[in-house]
Amino acid sequence: GGFISLSLDTTLQYAKLKISSFKTVFPIIGRWQSKIRYKKALKKVKKLGYSNLIIDLRDNLGGDASAGSALLSFFIHEKYTYTVTKKKGHVFRYAKTSSKFGHVFNFFAGNLFAGRRPTFKKRKSTVLIRPRKRQHYDGQVFVITNGFTASTASNVASILKYKTNATLIGQETGGGENDLNAYYSPTVALPNSKINFSLPLYHINLNVAKNSKSGVKPHFPLHYSIQDILSNKDLEMAKIKMLIQENFIKK
Repeated sequence: GGFISLSLDTTLQYAKLKISSFKTVFPIIGRWQSKIRYKKALKKVKKLGYSNLIIDLRDNLGGDASAGSALLSFFIHEKYTYTVTKKKGHVFRYAKTSSKFGHVFNFFAGNLFAGRRPTFKKRKSTVLIRPRKRQHYDGQVFVITNGFTASTASNVASILKYKTNATLIGQETGGGENDLNAYYSPTVALPNSKINFSLPLYHINLNVAKNSKSGVKPHFPLHYSIQDILSNKDLEMAKIKMLIQENFIKK
């Protein structure tokens, strides 16, 4: 439903889970809804006996981090933690009124629904993702990314790359492979020029790689020519189908 859809190929016997966004209304409700949808989709795939699953994260700009964690719990093999740092900033001095309201709302609602610590002070905490051993998917996983895979979606892609047997195919993500700014980004208006820009207040360290200067790089990078685009080719799906036909298994 919504941002999640499952399609099946009976010829090559693979399933494709398209996730266009990790957006949710409220973190605690959204995480629960996401978990139910992923569980239902993967249960169907396992019942069919399909050993190849494609997770399509192309054009997914992110959303609720807990929804991303819900997905990852079906694929990681052991407990995994990453670090979230909130730096104290004087955002109220220059932030626009709407952003000030959002900051206050995040302070109360964010703590209430997501269990986060107060956001007005400098904080450092960890996020724990537990594997779902009973519903764990053990087949071959292919993950498709592009330059519009960002925020939570790039987090998911990076963790799948480093903490599971997933094979990434496509283009480098827009979000960082190990470090990125996230969660709440109030709009700040500079006092003299009146220029507006977003200032992220959180920093995420995924603790998976030393690389902090690029996005998540796929195992099989693909590049589109102008003719490919005009012909509406899907190079990623073509590559994955070829790998499935060759019985590709990532060790």
